[in-house]
Amino acid sequence: MFGVYHSMKSFSSDKDVSNLLSFYNNKLDYPLEGVLLTPEFQKEYQSLTYSEQRISDVPNFLSMLDASNLTVIQIMKSGVPMFNKQAPYTKFVLDNDIMLHEVDYDEPILKPVIGQDQQGDVVYVDFSHHNESTELLGMMLKDFEERYHQQRYIVLLKHNEITNMYCTGDCIFDHEDFMDKLLFKPGNNAQIKNSIPFKAQRVIGGELNTRNQNGLLQQIAFSNTLSGKRMPLFSSSTAMGSG
Repeated sequence: MFGVYHSMKSFSSDKDVSNLLSFYNNKLDYPLEGVLLTPEFQKEYQSLTYSEQRISDVPNFLSMLDASNLTVIQIMKSGVPMFNKQAPYTKFVLDNDIMLHEVDYDEPILKPVIGQDQQGDVVYVDFSHHNESTELLGMMLKDFEERYHQQRYIVLLKHNEITNMYCTGDCIFDHEDFMDKLLFKPGNNAQIKNSIPFKAQRVIGGELNTRNQNGLLQQIAFSNTLSGKRMPLFSSSTAMGSG
């Protein structure tokens, strides 16, 4: 398996993948099963896409991997981009109101949580909306399979534990400050990406009490979507003990 280290350190284009594949096959004679590509290989960092800037000929590249019996590990990000609210997936999330919300203390209302990741501003799907989130994933997987003619692939659920408390020094907050604070992942210097405040709300409860259920709910939605197909899921959450 081409893993995370190769993806981060060795791959900048499809040629790098081909060269490494040739090296493994011809020089090392190591058995390989799949290749994990970083978000940089996605079109505008969007889930279940391929970047034509990184991959010069996407159909040929995928055919090469298939001929080599390599399974592609595709990334499903936790955020849905907001730069085009009429894009099908974003519109579906907004129209069905299945995103995470947060309490506005100035007005007694819930408003959508707007976060940030590599796509820019994003909303996060509340997977406790079982029927709607399953329908959304079904749309995304169907489009992916038809657009790229792919049936053999694995999905990596990226950053499926959105909030993660991390701080250096004194970590004691009063309740209101704690609930408003953006809690972030170790090593993220910006301290705002891939994160939401603990005052975020799901249908099943507040983020403070349900945050570690997000990945499970997402996997249940995938299982409902696949309905009998056997497609492995990988999970990329935070390490135990980091928050």
